[in-house]
Amino acid sequence: MIAVQLIDSTGRVLGNLRLPADVRLADLERLALTAGSPSLEDHIEQQLAVEVRALALEVGVLA
Repeated sequence: MIAVQLIDSTGRVLGNLRLPADVRLADLERLALTAGSPSLEDHIEQQLAVEVRALALEVGVLA
């Protein structure tokens, strides 16, 4: 059994799920997409862009 906590973009806990141990990451991503979340690739890309921008501002590359 795998326990999953559902959290919205503001950090508010929406609920908990208990899933079978044989659930694959692709299954979880499909569930998230159905619920309206961005794909895992898009989410990672967005997070990386935020971090790169912060670092660029920190070193003065962006004004």
